[in-house]
Amino acid sequence: MSISSRPSPRRPSLLEFNVQVLKREDLLVDEVEKILSMPSHNARSVIGGTSSTAYRRVHEIVASALDRLAGSAQRDLSLLVDLSKALILIRYQAARGQISDALANYIDDVIRGVIDTAKD
Repeated sequence: MSISSRPSPRRPSLLEFNVQVLKREDLLVDEVEKILSMPSHNARSVIGGTSSTAYRRVHEIVASALDRLAGSAQRDLSLLVDLSKALILIRYQAARGQISDALANYIDDVIRGVIDTAKD
């Protein structure tokens, strides 16, 4: 399902997120390397019309929440609230056309996977 109300093309398989990577460090490293090694034409098609400002806004809230989660020795429910806020921001930015649907869907998948893993 697309985050925005606009129809979106199917995401490239390169951006399919497997939640299992959150449970194994070696798989997570592979996922990051896969993203960083994307050919520039693939990256441009995924990023689409994402503005620099929208990217900074999304990055700030998502990275902050994930950094707090990674550094937390115990389960902190406020982190889940921060991640939920990140989901709302991503949907908002996608609905406004500030980030591409493909990028929004991928980030949404990652955050939902983190939330599910953190709840366990």
